[in-house]
Amino acid sequence: MPNGIFNKSGVLIRRGFGQKFIDILRSSQIRDVEEIYMAMDQGVKSKMNPVGLFEMPGEDIDRMRKFYEDVFNWKTHQLSKEMGGYVVVTTTETENYKVKPPGTINGGFYKKTDNSLSQYPSIVIFVEDIHEAMKKVRESGGQVIGGKTKKGEPEDIPGVGLFSVIIDTEGNRISLLQSKMRGR
Repeated sequence: MPNGIFNKSGVLIRRGFGQKFIDILRSSQIRDVEEIYMAMDQGVKSKMNPVGLFEMPGEDIDRMRKFYEDVFNWKTHQLSKEMGGYVVVTTTETENYKVKPPGTINGGFYKKTDNSLSQYPSIVIFVEDIHEAMKKVRESGGQVIGGKTKKGEPEDIPGVGLFSVIIDTEGNRISLLQSKMRGR
């Protein structure tokens, strides 16, 4: 039998899930897995803001780069001091700043600082309008930190776009990016 999720009639509706995920679904109180995926597919039809990349801090950026290059065969590119020494990380086949395989993301490494917000990995969500997204964050009970230069305001990163850090209602640090590179 192929690995996947089947409906009540035994028809394969999703392929490629790990066995642990499948076992969890089968052992749970979920009555109709097909119904869950139909609801998920319906959500995809509405405009969503995708997770665009990840960011991870490091104390020794050269050591960090070497680790991820050696272990996962990722490609890294160190930016200039003017760009904060940020390291662009390519984890998958990419063309014109866009990942080719669906469902994959690239990311970046940055130097860990004393600031508590820089201590943990974070995701970056691409948004169409950063000011509107920041307004929704505030209205929904989150906190807008902003960019490095102006508290509560996005930072304009040259050639990249408008960037802001937010804190969700559960204390998670997340970043927003209105990207110039992706036509957003």
